Parts: sequence; C-alpha cells; structure tokens
Amino acid sequence: MRNVLTLLLPLLLAFLPVPGSPEPAPVLQQKPAAAPPPPGTIAPTILAPLEGVAKELAKGGREREMKDLLRALEKLGLAKPSLEKLDKTCKDELAKTKKVKDAFPDGAKALRNAAKQLIVVLNGVTDEEEKKTLARRILMLDGENAEAHAALDHVKVGKSWVAKEFEELRKRRGEILTKVMESKTLDVPVETGETDDEIILKTCGTKATFARRGRIELHSNFSKEKTERILRESLRAWTLSGWLRTGKWTVWLEPTVIPSRTVWVLLDSREKYKKLGDELAASGGMTEEAKQAWDRPNTFMGNFHTAQGINVALAQIESDVQTQLLIWACGMREGVPTPISAGHLNWVALSCFGCTLPNLIYKEEKGAGFGDTHVAGEELREREELLRMAKAGIAGSRTWMRYLAERGEDPAFARSFVEAIGAISGNDLHKCTSIVDFLQEANLLGSAYKLLCQNSKGRTIEQYNAALGMTVGDLESKWKDWLLGSLPGIAERIDKENLNAWPKEALEILAYMNEIREKTFKDKIQGVWKLKFDPELSEQCALHAHYLTLHPEQKKWPDAHEEYADKEAYTTEGHWAGTHSVIVWREGGEGMTFEEGIDVWMGSFYHRLPLTDPGVMRLGWGAEGEFQVMDMSSLAAPYDKPFIVVYPYENQTGVPTAFIGNEFPDPVPNGPPGSFSEAGVFGYPITIQTNPTDERNETVDISMKLYEGKDGKKEVECHFSSPAKPSNPEIAPVGAWCLIPKEPLRAKTEYKVVAEWIMGGRTSQTSAGKHMEWTFKTN
Repeated sequence: MRNVLTLLLPLLLAFLPVPGSPEPAPVLQQKPAAAPPPPGTIAPTILAPLEGVAKELAKGGREREMKDLLRALEKLGLAKPSLEKLDKTCKDELAKTKKVKDAFPDGAKALRNAAKQLIVVLNGVTDEEEKKTLARRILMLDGENAEAHAALDHVKVGKSWVAKEFEELRKRRGEILTKVMESKTLDVPVETGETDDEIILKTCGTKATFARRGRIELHSNFSKEKTERILRESLRAWTLSGWLRTGKWTVWLEPTVIPSRTVWVLLDSREKYKKLGDELAASGGMTEEAKQAWDRPNTFMGNFHTAQGINVALAQIESDVQTQLLIWACGMREGVPTPISAGHLNWVALSCFGCTLPNLIYKEEKGAGFGDTHVAGEELREREELLRMAKAGIAGSRTWMRYLAERGEDPAFARSFVEAIGAISGNDLHKCTSIVDFLQEANLLGSAYKLLCQNSKGRTIEQYNAALGMTVGDLESKWKDWLLGSLPGIAERIDKENLNAWPKEALEILAYMNEIREKTFKDKIQGVWKLKFDPELSEQCALHAHYLTLHPEQKKWPDAHEEYADKEAYTTEGHWAGTHSVIVWREGGEGMTFEEGIDVWMGSFYHRLPLTDPGVMRLGWGAEGEFQVMDMSSLAAPYDKPFIVVYPYENQTGVPTAFIGNEFPDPVPNGPPGSFSEAGVFGYPITIQTNPTDERNETVDISMKLYEGKDGKKEVECHFSSPAKPSNPEIAPVGAWCLIPKEPLRAKTEYKVVAEWIMGGRTSQTSAGKHMEWTFKTN
C-alpha cells in the first residue's frame, strides 16, 4: 500500500498550484446549446393524441376517416415505425367492427386542438409554398380552421370555404351541369331508312340502314333505331362541346343544299370488320396512312379511311363509335393545342357517354402513362378501384386525380405537350381532362384554345403562357387549389351526427344490397364486387331527396332526376345525384322502408341493372318523405372480366309475380308520351347482363324464352328487349337483355328460362355462355 501512495503523490502534486504563482481563473465547461428546430418542425407531442383518435375511428367502423387520418399523420411527419404500427392496429380493429359509429365528439375536439397547435408552427414558416402546404394539412384535420384558410386566401361563401378567386366558378359548375342535362334530351331530328351500300353489301350481303343529318350520314348493318341513336347522341354531345368552347348552343345544321356528305360505314362484327380491313389494305383500298397503321404489329384500329374517303368503324359498343364521331364532328386541332383538345374531348366523352377516348390502352402494370409508384396490399386495391372509376365517368376521373394530387403523384401538364391526341393516355389524359375541367369552369377554355390555334410561333410552353394569361406553373398551382379545394376536415365529419352522410340504416342498406348481389353473383363473378357505402354520395342523394320534397310537380321522367337553378333548395351536388341515381317514391305521399324501395328497383327493368352490375363499387343513399334516392352510377366502371348475371337467379324462390311499380322511362311504351302502365299489368322481369362482346371480340346477341313448368312445354308470352332491338327505342342498355311477361306470373309456380347466345346467325360458343337454362319459383 505504501508504494502505491508514493507513486500517487507526485501525480497529485503536479496538479497543485505552484506557491506564489497567480491562481488561474476557473473555466466553466457547458454543453453547447441545442440548435432551434427549423421552421415548420412539428413536435411529436402534437401528433401523439391523434393516434388514439385513429384507433377509435377504426373501432367505430369509420374506414374512410381512419385512412384519411393515417394519411394526414404521414404528411405531418409521424415517425415511420409508429405509423406502421398504428396502421396495423387500426386495420385489426376495423376488421372486428360490426356497426358504424356516427359521431366522435371527443375525437373531433382532439383534432381541433392539434390544429390550433399546428397554427403556431404555421406562423413560424416563412416560405409561402411551405406555408400553404402545411395549411392544407391542417385543414385535413380541421376543415373549419380560419387561420389555415386565411393562409390559402380562402373566403367563406354560405357554409363553404372556397379560394377567393373561385367564387364564380361554383356558379359556372351549376350552369355546366344544367347544359349537360339539356344535351341529353336535345331534339336532333334524324332521317332514317335503307340504302344500297357497296361495303355493307359485300361484307354482310344485305342492304344498309342509314341515319343522316346535314353533311354526315351513317350506314350500318344493324337496325335503324340503333343507327339513329348513335348519330343523335353524337350530335347532342357535339352541341355541348360547342357551347363549352364558344358559348353558342347550336344544333347540327341541316342546310337546304348539301353538296356532299361524309359517310361512315358501321359494322358490328369484328370478324367481318377485320376481314374487310385486310382485303382493303392488300388491294390499295385504304389511304396510305391508314394502311401503315393497319399493318403495324400488335395494333388494332377501331376505324380507318378508304381510298374513296369513307370512314369505316367497328361499332360493337355504341359509346365507342359515338366518341369517334364526336372527335370527327368537333374537328379540334392537334399540334400545340393537343392537350386541350384531348382533355376536352375526353371530358365530353366521360360526361355524355361514360367512357374515355377510344383506342387508349390502360394497363397500370406496364406503365401506360400511370407512373411508376410502387404500392402494395390495401393501398394497391384502393388505387385499382379508383383507377377503374376514372375510366367510367367524370366523377370517377375527378376522384382519381384528387387521389394522385393529394400524394403529389399527378403528372406535370407539360408532359402532354405532344403532337397527337392518341399520344396522350393514362394519367396524362386524366390530368389534361382535369385541367380542362378547371378551364371550363373558369370560362377560359374557349379563349385559350382559340389563341393556341392561331399562334404557331415560339416554344410550346411560351404559347401556353400567353394563351392562358398565366404561366403553366401558375396554372398547375391554381388547378391544385381548385381540385383539392376545401373538403370537410375529419373533425367536421366525425363531430356531430350526420344522417345525410351516415343514415342510421347505412350498414343495413349496404348489407341488404350486398346480400342480393352475393346470391346473384355466386359462382359468376371473380374479384372485388362488394359495394362500399360512400358518405359523400349519400350527402348528395339526401340533398336531391330534399329538393324533390319541395317540388313534387317533378314526379315524372326525366324531371325527377333534375334540379332547376331558379328553384328553392337547388344545389349542384344534389343535381349531380339526381342525374346519377335511381329514384323511387310511393304514390299518395306515403314513405316506405329502404327494403321496399330496393325491391321496387329490383322488380323493374332499367332500374335493376345498376343494382346487379358487378362494375358498381360504391353506393350513396338519401331519403326524405316519400322519396328515396340511391346513386349507383357515379362510382362505377365496366367490369372487364367475362361474366354473366341473371335475375331472378338460378333456383331463386319467393320471386314476385308482377312488375313492381311504374317505371320511368317506360320499358314498353304503348301509350302517349310520358304514360306508363307496368305495375300489376306485366309479369316480373327476367334479365341477363353480360359482356357486350365475347372473347373473340364479336358482338354478343342473345335470344330468351320463358316457360311455365320445368318441362318447358308451355311458353309464356313476353315483351323482349335487347341492345340491338330495345323494347323502348330511346334506351338500349349495353350488355342487357330482358323478358317482360305480358301478364303477371302464376303464384307458387316454377318457371324455366332458356337463353341462346347467337353470333352472325349461328350459335356462339363462348366462355361466358352458349346455352343456358335455369329455373325460379314465384311466391
């Protein structure tokens, strides 16, 4: 021990002050002060309470709000491990839910408190774009936060917040919707008859039917009614397009003197169409440009020009050829105006025909303009669902673009600065469509298009800057503000009871509809077909039901589906619901249960079809007084797998004996216009829904017969409707066939249905069906 002390002593002495020397000043060592967090940094303590709100939403069955909150937390910077753990917990809780909870006032309070704390963060942000981004994220939580709206220069109009510059656009949206509806009933007289056509005679061995107006004439190998309908609907859409571009509402002219007509030959057989095209390409009967495209490998052309200047088109699906005719009739320029032309034509096609521009291929797995974002699992299924909806109508297209814009995945508008309309597809086409949607509401489309057509000098982007009166970058910013707008925040959606968005019987309605579809689709449909309940559509349906209670004089077709801007309770949202919904009321002013309302639709022809359409993905529901409104069209898309759906379904029992209710429009018009006489007069309708073309892309046609008894000896006399020969010439549902017995069926009786698939006059061997028999029994 002594040695140790001896060794330590010199070391201790070394640190003692030398006698007589000044003592050095003490040096205080402190840790360096932590750098202040950069502006816009969000403390985890602000977000922590919201994790509990997300879990409560999951337990309460509020799937959409739960997903929106998870997305908001991701954007607000919740740590990835915490977010992934929360996501899994929420999905597990959601899977256990049996009933939807309507209101979460404590959750709404927590969201608003978090928004207030985030405003403090917002006030510290100096970069204007970063400030706007954070403001939008705050509004995802609390859509009524005035400070966040102020950061975005929003003003309150009535009960809604809108960007100050978009106040007038709201009014314009209502005007556009009114004109869309006017176009659907516009009187466009069309001359029809039979004529000799060299191509039809050579290809089909028959005389052609014709439909003509002014300088356009259609020749076809199918019925006069169908040919007339194709031309009339195309020219109605042309009138709408002209009004949007010029402000003039003009019917296609029928001049006294017509020096020449443009002739379109329409064939409904793919086999005959391809054979004709091959022959003309080989013999020099096509234009050189058409021949080069026809001979291109792995390419199929939906129409071509002959050397004599005749347009030949495959017309299996009416909307496809109507869109081709629309493109021709509008004559919109390519080159510099291409993105505007493509976006506008696609908008009109989606609004009038429910389809996108023809000859555009959508295959997300191969890119096809849809970008390279890789997602998996639940989000992939959501993206696929929204992508399907985008191709079905303008509402679906808007929903899809909003989904991409919220995630910053929308393509730049400048990507579509190409020479040809056909070069724009996928997300680029939907972006152009959405940009045009904005320009139409801003009343800028006509002037911008005109200037782009007139000016051919300078770089394309400079021409757009001049034509729009703003830079393309400013256009993108305004478009995004307009598209994302001021949607209700999660707090508003969960705070108080909202019977419009979530009626008390919401899940019961959904369960009842899915039960019908499950029994009908059993062993018939692959993939996702179950409906989801959509609260936004439901709010719109409730608005239209309320409007109808104030205006009972509109209880007729098509008035019941419309709203008039000069009448009390008019809203653009309610108007939209009216034009996309099935509607029912009970004469005498009495209400009915939702089951009774759905049963009435199922007991009709036209109104049954959307309910048993496997392409419908979401429904909206609203009811008030005697009126029930169900939107089964806004968020639907063609089901592209082979399918066949019959109703009554095979071995169904308890089938009603008679047609339920009086249907507008009349499926069997046998009286003066506007009259009806189905209820109790006709038997219960029998329908088949299937793909309009078979796996060889030949047009499907079906014959149907109904027999009393299993033995099939006693045929029941029926009215018959098919796409080729509809029972009401004004309405020809695609892919739908219907038998309507001329008298009510017998009670407690078994019936047998026999259906034959026919193509070109012979039995068609298809995967969907070739010969079908099934039975059902009445109650």
